[in-house]
Amino acid sequence: VTARSEVQSLTEARDKLNAEIDSLKQETKDLQQGLAVMRGGQMMYRSGEIVFAGVLQGGMPEEENMKQINWMLDGANTAAMNRIGLDSSSKAEMVWLTRDEVERLKDLLGKAKGNVLVRVRSVANTVVGQPVLCGMEVIPNQVIFKDGKKIHEKVIDLADKTTNADQALMTFLQEINERSVKEGVLPDPMTGKVGNINAVTVVDTVTKMQKMGGKIRLTGYADGDITTAGPVQLRLGIEKAAGQP
Repeated sequence: VTARSEVQSLTEARDKLNAEIDSLKQETKDLQQGLAVMRGGQMMYRSGEIVFAGVLQGGMPEEENMKQINWMLDGANTAAMNRIGLDSSSKAEMVWLTRDEVERLKDLLGKAKGNVLVRVRSVANTVVGQPVLCGMEVIPNQVIFKDGKKIHEKVIDLADKTTNADQALMTFLQEINERSVKEGVLPDPMTGKVGNINAVTVVDTVTKMQKMGGKIRLTGYADGDITTAGPVQLRLGIEKAAGQP
């Protein structure tokens, strides 16, 4: 009976090992297929680049904190797989963090009294085929501009032939970007930007500016609460400057 039991145990262990080997083979195949769509040696992430970012709730029980952390790590891994065209159903582990980094985040979440912004960032240049070594940046996520808050305004004289409406709007948006960063919205470390505005809005705004002509007042308002995490979503207002016909 003992011998039969041992044989059964060994058989189960063998089957389990074979299943793990098959899973590993499939994972390797998936990873190779993803890498095949990219040129060898092509840059995947630059040092300091954000792989994934999310807002986590502080002050939760340890079990909930671990769920949040695992969500963050899964999100980073999926983002890295998407970067090289690898199917997200694959179990390939693309993003690597030290246990100390994870423990540090768990400790910070336990002590935090409000929401925190967590950004998973690469710590070195990574080419396709290498694991993405990452660290985590943790910042309190506070409301910087409340919904409807005026962020910036400027009078633009379109009667001046040296003034170009397109360029004037781009300069205005850059000034909003600079003001937002100064007030505490975190920019993308690679681009320095805190948000974007779609092309349709830009075209519509420039058209309105050109039709109105003369001196106009351009105002940017927060379209919804804007937090440390961003992005800076805008509502633009256009009107004749005071004293203009």
